[in-house]
Amino acid sequence: MATECLKPFKGKVMRITKLNECGAFTAAANQVVVTSGFISVEQTLNLRDADEYEQVNANGDLCLNERSPQQLKWIDLTINLCEVDVEAFNFMTGSPLVVDDATPTPNSVGYRTRENVYGNFALELWSDLGGQPCSGGSKKYGYLLLPWVTDGVSGDMTVENGPVTTTVRARTRANSPWGVGWANVRNTVVSPAPAKLLTAISATDHRHIQATTLAPPTAACGSTALVVAS
Repeated sequence: MATECLKPFKGKVMRITKLNECGAFTAAANQVVVTSGFISVEQTLNLRDADEYEQVNANGDLCLNERSPQQLKWIDLTINLCEVDVEAFNFMTGSPLVVDDATPTPNSVGYRTRENVYGNFALELWSDLGGQPCSGGSKKYGYLLLPWVTDGVSGDMTVENGPVTTTVRARTRANSPWGVGWANVRNTVVSPAPAKLLTAISATDHRHIQATTLAPPTAACGSTALVVAS
C-alpha cells in the first residue's frame, strides 16, 4: 500500500459551515462562507493530565509505578483574521449582525459584540502541499476538517496605526454528527469523480487531515446556500 508523505504549507481558503446547537448542518440558504481572509488558525491540544499510581514498600522501593495515558479533551483554536466577513463572524461567534436599511433585502454591514452568545460551526481548511507530483494530471492539496467547533467567541482587537486584526477563540468537541459531510472534498481513485469523505467522522474524532486532488472552493464575500452533494 502506497503512503502519502504530507508537507503542507500556506493556507489557501477556509470554509465555515453554520451548525446548530447539536452540531448538525442544515441544507438552507445562508449557511456557508468561503474566505481567504485569515492570517492563521492556531490549534492547541487540550489534554487531561495522566493519573499516576505509585506505591512504595516498607523498604522505600517502588512497588507500583504506573500511569494512565493522557486523554484528549478538545483542541483550542485561535483564528486570526485580516478580513472580517461579517456573516462568517456571525457563524463563528454568534455575534448579532448589523444590517442597513436597503429594501427589500437589507445588507449585512457589521456585527455587535454581545454577552452570552457563542458560535457553533465546522471549519475546513485547504493548503498547498510541497514536493508533491500531480496525480492523474491534478494538483494535490492538503485538506483539514474540524467537524464541530463550539464556544466560539470574539477575541481581542487592537485599533492602531497599522493593520487591525480580529481574533476568534473556540474549541472542538466530540460526538460530531458530521458523518461524511455535505460537500465533495476529494476525488475517487478509480474512475475519478468528486466525492465526500470516504468514511464517516466518528464520535471521538476532533480533526481530520488528508491529501486531496479536488481543488478548494473559491473565496467570496458573504454567505451562500448549503446544498448537499449527491
